[in-house]
This record gives sequence, structure tokens and C-alpha cells, in this order.
Amino acid sequence: MKNPDRRNKYFFGLGTIGRDMFYAFEANALLYFLSNILSLPIHVFAAVSLVLSVLRIADALNDPITGLVIDNIHTKWGKFKPAILVGGVVSVIFYLILFGNVGTGTAYVIFFAAAYVLWDISYGINDIAYWTLLPALTQDQKQRENYGAFARICANIGMYIIMVGWQPITAALGNTPKAWMTVAVSVSVIYLAGLCFPLFGVKENREIKEDEEKFSIRDMWNAITKNDQLMWTTLSMALFMVGYCTTTGFATYYMQYLYGDINMYAILAAGLVILLVLLWLLMKPLNAIVTRLPLISTVNGLGGAALGLVCGGLTLFVAVWAMQRFGWLLTPELIDSTTLLKFFASHTPLGLLAAL
Repeated sequence: MKNPDRRNKYFFGLGTIGRDMFYAFEANALLYFLSNILSLPIHVFAAVSLVLSVLRIADALNDPITGLVIDNIHTKWGKFKPAILVGGVVSVIFYLILFGNVGTGTAYVIFFAAAYVLWDISYGINDIAYWTLLPALTQDQKQRENYGAFARICANIGMYIIMVGWQPITAALGNTPKAWMTVAVSVSVIYLAGLCFPLFGVKENREIKEDEEKFSIRDMWNAITKNDQLMWTTLSMALFMVGYCTTTGFATYYMQYLYGDINMYAILAAGLVILLVLLWLLMKPLNAIVTRLPLISTVNGLGGAALGLVCGGLTLFVAVWAMQRFGWLLTPELIDSTTLLKFFASHTPLGLLAAL
């Protein structure tokens, strides 16, 4: 690998460490900060939680619009680096507002919602511009994959540092709003310092010509809604955000209130990191073995069908429980007279697993 190529690989990859530390602190710790450090009143916390839930799900729809904005940037420094710089600086400003104590009551909810939207948009601009810079570095597909693989490793390092470290670090600093602001500022400084790697160390290949065809918001909307695969991908991204934010958000509360020791959260996170690393190491040899097995397409189809049945069954369990809990439609007489409803009303998924 030539020196310029090596420089692009390492400088592009190293810049992702701070970026993922920055994002992971918000994704893993913001909800806990609002509930346990600021100790917001119940009604205010409920409103803020609703804002977080809606906006995080809507984040899947934000990326295509952000990409459209970046595609229409034209400067003598290119379209990617200005977006990386501006998105990075602006996102830090609103990030620090999220971890600040900026009022009470309805005013706080409105201020927080506005800050979160602007943070999400500005960080999205930085994120999309950063990763779309990758194809502009080289036309060689293998080289591009090499750059991307190293960048993903660096990004995971940054994410895992925060996953394991945020709770013991904030606890050691006193778990006060000031301590949390100190951590947020520190993470932001690392984030901005890391952006210097791609901004000043990465050299774009100017010989790579851009696609002259431009797209409007209407074109983008038609591309999503009229493309089944893209539509399902967008839906999958939204569902992933629901699952990711739910698991990361509730893990802390589980360790504190059910397990009874919040300090064990770091151990839980470290164990998860070890399992993910082992899975990553085993994935390539396992994939090579599995793809050589006979009837793999049939097994894959049956596995997908089985997974669909499981998901459908879990959905019915949740639906029946919710209708019973809130008194919607299902009466005791209707449940007793319907075998299928009686089954879902009198069993739980965990109970069925225990029986197996």
C-alpha cells in the first residue's frame, strides 16, 4: 500500500473513535441523566421520554434528507469536509445543551425537544458526510473495503469505551450535573479533535467524477416508497433504533433497581463487548462453513419462516396482554369462548420456553 493510501486508511479510521464515543454517550446515558441526575418531575420526564422515542425512530427518515442536502453542497474544499466540520461543531453546541440544566416544566420540554432535533440534524450531516467521503478516497473496491473495515474497528473501539466506562467515570466524579457536563465536554473535545484526522489528513481523489444527475426531495420520496427493498430497509432501520435504544436505555435501570447494584453495569457492558468480539472473530469461519452446507437455501427459507412465526406469536401475546390490561374489546366471556384467545391469555412466552 502506497504512503498516501496508508495515510487515508489510518486517518479516516482514527477519526471514527471520537465520533462513536460522542454518539454512544448520548445513546447509552442521556435517559439515565434525565431521570436520575436531573431528577425531572414525572410528567416532565414522561414528555421528554416521548420526545426521545419519537425522534429516535424518525431518525431513520432523517438520513435520506441529510444525504440530499450534502449532495447539493459545492465548495472549493469539496462537499464532504465542510459538512463534516460544520456538522461537528454545531452538533457539539446542542449536545452540551442536552446535558445541561436548562429550565423546568413545559419550557424545559420545548427547549430540550428543539435542542435534540437540531443536534440530530447536525450530527446526521456530520455522519452522512463522513461515511460518504469513503467512496471519494479511492476507486479500488478492495481498498475501499479495507478502509471501511479499519474505520469500523476504530468506531467500535470508541463505542465500547463509552459503553463500559460512562457509569464508573460519572460515579467517580460524583454523579452531579456538573460531573456529567464535565464528561460531555470531554467527549465533545475528543470528538472534535478526532475530526482533524479526516479534515487535515485525508486526501480526496479529485479524479473521481460525481454523478451529474441531481435528485429532489420528491425524487427521494418516490425512490423510497416505490422501491420495496428500500422501504423494508428503512423500516428495519427504524425497528433497529427502537430495539437498540430500548435495550441500552433499560439495562442501566435493570442493574440498579432489579439487580440492585448499578456498579455492575460496567461489568455487564464489558461482558457484552467480549461476546461481540468473539462473535466477530467466529463469524468469518462459521460463514465459510455454513455456506458450504447442502440445502442451505432451503434451511435459510425455513429459518426465516420460523422466525416470522415467532415474531407473529410474540406480537399476539403483546396484543392480547395490552387489550386485557386496558380493557379493549376482549371480555372474559369472549376469551373463555375462544380457544386461541384463551391460549394467548393464559400463557406467556417465558412460560412456554420453560415448559420446553
